Amino acid sequence: MTMESTMLVQIFVKKTEAQKIFLDFFEAPEDHSRRSHKGVYHSEIFKTKKGRVKVPVLDTRYFKTALTKSTKLNKKHTPNRYGKGAILAEAQWKGLTNELNNTDADFNIIVSSIQVLSAEHGFETWGNFPHEIDKLKAIIKKQSQRCGLTL
Repeated sequence: MTMESTMLVQIFVKKTEAQKIFLDFFEAPEDHSRRSHKGVYHSEIFKTKKGRVKVPVLDTRYFKTALTKSTKLNKKHTPNRYGKGAILAEAQWKGLTNELNNTDADFNIIVSSIQVLSAEHGFETWGNFPHEIDKLKAIIKKQSQRCGLTL
């Protein structure tokens, strides 16, 4: 086992504890829905003078599988083979699709903790999982009238 793979294992071993600490820090009530599933993904709705804004927040760490190490000196990672690996679990994909399909919001902003569009820099990005970025783009395209921004 390499030093890098050991570090990945150590990071993900404590993800349940990390989720609890995260939710405690943000003072999520004990009965909050985020405490009933793995990962801290959730959705918020904000009312503005111009309408309702829904903000689905993705958890791109909890379920993310290993990245492929790059052989290039200036890049840490290279994209996985198409269909290999995951950023979101199936439950999170279903939740995101549900949130966007069943909304009366005037505008949606999807929040991701890692870069969605940039894939060339060799660090952590959706581009390291080509099939996952294609799936996300397809969901956004279906919602193009109301999904105006991905952060």
